[in-house]
Amino acid sequence: MTQDDTFFEGEDEATWVRVRRPVRGNRRFAGLSGIVTAIVVVAMVGSWLWVDRRIDPAGPPGEAVVVVVPNGATTADIAALLDAEGVVADGGFFRYYIRLKGSGGFGAGSYVFVRNSSMAEALAVLEAGPFRTDEWLNVTFPEGFRLAQFERRLLEEVPGLDQAALAAALRDGTIRSTLQPPGVGLEGFLFPDTYRIDDELTAADVVRMFVEQFDAVAAELDLVRRAAEIGLSPFEVLVIASMIEEETRLDDERPKVARVIYNRIALGMSLGIDAAVLYAVGKETGPITLSDLDSDSPYNTRKFTGLPPGPIASPGRASLEAALSPEAGRWLYYVLASADGRHFFTESAEEFERQVAVSDALGLLE
Repeated sequence: MTQDDTFFEGEDEATWVRVRRPVRGNRRFAGLSGIVTAIVVVAMVGSWLWVDRRIDPAGPPGEAVVVVVPNGATTADIAALLDAEGVVADGGFFRYYIRLKGSGGFGAGSYVFVRNSSMAEALAVLEAGPFRTDEWLNVTFPEGFRLAQFERRLLEEVPGLDQAALAAALRDGTIRSTLQPPGVGLEGFLFPDTYRIDDELTAADVVRMFVEQFDAVAAELDLVRRAAEIGLSPFEVLVIASMIEEETRLDDERPKVARVIYNRIALGMSLGIDAAVLYAVGKETGPITLSDLDSDSPYNTRKFTGLPPGPIASPGRASLEAALSPEAGRWLYYVLASADGRHFFTESAEEFERQVAVSDALGLLE
């Protein structure tokens, strides 16, 4: 007999009847109610997170992209375009978001969005209206440009840009890359590319565009993870990539230059990067003098071993990739060997010196 059973005695033993005690309904109902409430709460939290991730997706902003809205495009058409371009996380949801905000009736034309935008940011671009192509300038910043060269080209190519504001935006530390260590400037973090610059953009807007493009490319290359795999910080990879950028203009040579740098670091040799020596003494081009080689700057890689304290230029995608994936080899030396910019690579100091003599005789080292 269990504690839930009760026996009632009849007229004799044969007529005894066993009756189960009544279940306490309130307690069962309360337990069931608690479970239902928990399920509802979990569902509500999950729904809120789902909605929030569509309104404002996780992760950093992506690269800028021009989206052309054709004549007669509906709100649904525009939402689908932005979804396809990766501007918003969910085109269908964005359509309802626009309706909820009481907006619509957007004009045909070209708009500049940033991929992985929040819906509020994307809607603000649409509400501002399309830009006129005659209001934009295409300005190219080549691989290997230094911060000062970015600055000069902007002032030369973009009329009306405030010089003092530009100098501040480049140097006051307000605008920073997500990979920029504390106490380090923007040298190397301005990504070389062709940019469309609106005459209404401020100096800070332009600099921020350069830095955000660097962050976007770094994310595409998976720079943080891949740097860790080779035992380096993302900043160290950037420093190496900047030297690779300055040492060769041939993409197929970049992984070899990277290997020379890694091999020399492993052996405790000075890197001997002439471009870094020029950076140390504030020169952009020109021959290296004996006084340059005697510079006490930590960027003087002829005099000091290890990496310089920062990038010497802005590397492009190919140099960043080479720094992350150096070619296998035992090379320790290289020297310009032909007028087309190709280098001779060797692990032998004697072979290197012989090629230096040949290259010098051909006038390649002037």
